[in-house]
Amino acid sequence: MRLGATMSIVGFSAGGLISAFFSYKYLLVFDGVMYIGSTIVLLKVHWVEHTKSIQPVKKKQTVRNALQSGRYTFLLMVGFVYPLAASAYQYALPLIASVKEHGDLYNGFMWSTIACGSFICSLIIKKHVVNEWRYLVSILLFATFVSLTFIYDLTPVTFLILILVGATEALVQVCHYTLLQRSDENIRGRLFGLNTLVTRCGFLAGFGFIPLLAKMTSLWDLVDAGLAGDLLCCLYVAKLLF
Repeated sequence: MRLGATMSIVGFSAGGLISAFFSYKYLLVFDGVMYIGSTIVLLKVHWVEHTKSIQPVKKKQTVRNALQSGRYTFLLMVGFVYPLAASAYQYALPLIASVKEHGDLYNGFMWSTIACGSFICSLIIKKHVVNEWRYLVSILLFATFVSLTFIYDLTPVTFLILILVGATEALVQVCHYTLLQRSDENIRGRLFGLNTLVTRCGFLAGFGFIPLLAKMTSLWDLVDAGLAGDLLCCLYVAKLLF
């Protein structure tokens, strides 16, 4: 989380500066160079698998049996709904900056501010305090701060709220992946795979429908509808499972 937040702080700011004062073409070149550099680094990494001690082979659980556990169903349900709702604010946030001169620069700084909040939160949160209810509270706080971001036009107060958005978003991510990591080792790999699938499907559905809904309603209503759906789903599943 800390490493990703640090890279986001630098990357979004650099992207905003390049796009605002040069051209998006230079931004594409910058992205391409970064991807090529990452590829070269990964190709040079030598993966060493440590020798495992001989232990009795445990029977692997099937996905169907794993999903009978309320905890796993809850995590996968939220893993789909959360990115579905988050795509609404990710789509709407750049539109706030677009009305300003050098909107690309403001957009980059806004995302860097969110990353700053994530970095600060990653220094504070401890994994041993994570549980399902704190996970739900973090989603509630995230939805509240995101909603506040769209009350007014872009002002200095907006950047203060975005720090809180980043902090609560980091809290959501840490809680989610800590709970996944605590799953039984016989199902953990499959559970992470399913989580990746439902997360991608959530973003696919969100960015597919959000632009269509944006033509029929305001940004405020659009973001609130996505966040409200997220909260209602989480609370409903929590009521059934816990």
